[in-house]
Amino acid sequence: MCGIVGSIQTGEHVPLRDAVRRAMDHMVHRGPDGQGLEEFIVRNGTASSTLGAPPIATVLFGHRRLAIIDLSEAARQPMSTPDGRFHLSFNGEIYNYREIRAELKNLGHSFRTSSDAEVLLEGWRRWGKALLPRLIGMFAFAVFDSEHASVLLARDPFGIKPLYYVQDRHRIVFASEIAPLLEVPGVSRKAHPQTVYDFLSGAMGELADRTFFQDVRQLAAGHYLAISCASPGTAEPVCYWELERKRAQCISPQEASSGFRDLFEQSIRLHLRSDVPVGVSLSGGMDSSAITAMVRAVQGPEIPLHTFSYVAEDPELSEERWSGMVARAMAAKQHLVHIHPNELVEDFRELVRVQEQPFGSPTIYAQYRIFRSVHEAGVKVVLTGQGADQYLGYIRHLPVRLATLVRTGHWLAAMQFLRHAKALPTSAALSLRGVVRETLPATLVETVRRVRTRPPLGANADWFRERGIGSPRTRYSKGPGRSLHGLAKQNLLEALPALLRFEDRNAMAFSVENRVPFLTTDLLHFVFSLPEEEIISAEGRCKAVLLRAMRGLVPMEVLDRRDNIGFAMPISKLNRQTQSWLQGILRGAAAIPALDVAELERRVNLTLDNQASDTESERWLWRWLSLITWASEFQVRFA
Repeated sequence: MCGIVGSIQTGEHVPLRDAVRRAMDHMVHRGPDGQGLEEFIVRNGTASSTLGAPPIATVLFGHRRLAIIDLSEAARQPMSTPDGRFHLSFNGEIYNYREIRAELKNLGHSFRTSSDAEVLLEGWRRWGKALLPRLIGMFAFAVFDSEHASVLLARDPFGIKPLYYVQDRHRIVFASEIAPLLEVPGVSRKAHPQTVYDFLSGAMGELADRTFFQDVRQLAAGHYLAISCASPGTAEPVCYWELERKRAQCISPQEASSGFRDLFEQSIRLHLRSDVPVGVSLSGGMDSSAITAMVRAVQGPEIPLHTFSYVAEDPELSEERWSGMVARAMAAKQHLVHIHPNELVEDFRELVRVQEQPFGSPTIYAQYRIFRSVHEAGVKVVLTGQGADQYLGYIRHLPVRLATLVRTGHWLAAMQFLRHAKALPTSAALSLRGVVRETLPATLVETVRRVRTRPPLGANADWFRERGIGSPRTRYSKGPGRSLHGLAKQNLLEALPALLRFEDRNAMAFSVENRVPFLTTDLLHFVFSLPEEEIISAEGRCKAVLLRAMRGLVPMEVLDRRDNIGFAMPISKLNRQTQSWLQGILRGAAAIPALDVAELERRVNLTLDNQASDTESERWLWRWLSLITWASEFQVRFA
């Protein structure tokens, strides 16, 4: 994992050398092990050092290196093919690089390093864009074709690795982080009104190619951007991968669990490829426990295994019992992270700077501290369970499962499902309102939603209305009639991008590479081919196929758990303990015209007087805190 930056600028403009160098300096945390900068002059339609002909364009590629595979200097970037035609700046890992390397060697290619970057470069030389579907990994890269005077930016199917850019008629500037792009001359710090509105309405964060900054876009997951050096302003993103669900296959529970286990083991084996130590972020929940157990099964008992676990201050929210049980069963050295409210107060502004965009809950601070602990332990790579909740079944998906049974006329099965689900500790997620919403006609629910749409709490409706914004926008409708697989696809597109951003920034802040073995296209295609009962069982058990697949590996007590806590923090207690600090930040709301200060103050008083629930506090109060701090730290304009 690394940091990349670059620019493509037409010839009549001064190259952005200083801006690229500043970006590299800013992203030293993403790559403390080395750096490289290359400049290419395009003349007469090709890259050339020939003097005389006026330059058509200048291409700059910068790179900060975090050495994970092939630690030698030979693997530094930007990297070029021996013939000088292709040049690469790459962030991420290609896990199946050994298999692709062997295939390329059989086709006559030779290699100077043992790095995955060189495999990516040679693969591009051989197949071009046809290489993208072959890759198993996480990546954001730029490749310059000097013969055709073109640059291509590409991002992995899930968007695990970030890639942002700014674009006008004469240039494109790209980087792994947003802050360096805000320093580019001519780039505005204006907030994106629709993104802010969606966030205040409860969205996780950015969607599709949007960010919270109006001038800064992100290359969406599974897309590439083909750029002509002569006309960078005309480039438009192209989707190269999109999940398509096929008809559910007829498969027995045993075949489903066996197939899943085989693919999951394969994914873990690939994600363990590294020339530095690999650890696991272990919450004590099903996903991280499954990763820890499979890592031990794959590596054997001799290799040291480090796990990192957050311990909540409130015993009711602590998963120390479960994470400890798994760590002991896997003979792992467990590192525990305890957090005092004062530490969150001290680190909050830095957390906002690290994230670069607002976030809706203080719980991501627990994740931030996990990665700090990883760094302090000298571990450079960590596997996490990110992504599993989005497609393997989660407690909030129970209404969709029940609605499917009702909609398809399976009334007896629906009644039995309801009885079992109501007995679960998480039964509150199975609300009547939610089930009704999922069973009514889509047009009716959409009509009601539009009629009842109100501005989000704390939003200045007039400010947004002046900008033509009166309702939140999502990439996919939340209308009823969805299957679990349809809901999973929506979650992958709408919730996952922000979750991946949280984790990438928190890990990279401490020069740690985070890997997410649940996010492979093979696993996703397999799960999307299964019937719904393999996702949420007839008894209301989420992740049914994962639970069965992990029997014999994960301790039975963990498999039999009916609750799900994760990275939870005692919000009400936290509010009381940090009240004066909260109020100090919230006074900054007056500088943001997008907020309704009077409504915000009224709501804050209710929260601090314990007249609002934890859910309301987390969804609104901390959302406001994050937005206000973000606006201050990044000097955001709300013009």
